[in-house]
Amino acid sequence: MSPEIQERSHKSRSRINNLYLLTRPIRAVAGGRRLFGEFLRSEFSEENLLFWLACEDLREEQNSERVCDKVKEIYDEYVSVLSPKEVSNYC
Repeated sequence: MSPEIQERSHKSRSRINNLYLLTRPIRAVAGGRRLFGEFLRSEFSEENLLFWLACEDLREEQNSERVCDKVKEIYDEYVSVLSPKEVSNYC
């Protein structure tokens, strides 16, 4: 892997880590996800929260068949250029 790609990958992981740490208090408070979702809807970025929640759900899945199904669902819903809720991917 080239140094440039390694640096970009490191920055992406760092951003994801920071987001995870910043949202921890929101996730810990009852209704926090709902309030955060309302904020994101008002900012036209609800799809990012939905994508993140889908990925969190995927991480907890134990059934390997369901993992494959969920990966396809996430791709179709949030990653594909044809998806209705395509998330921004700046990586």
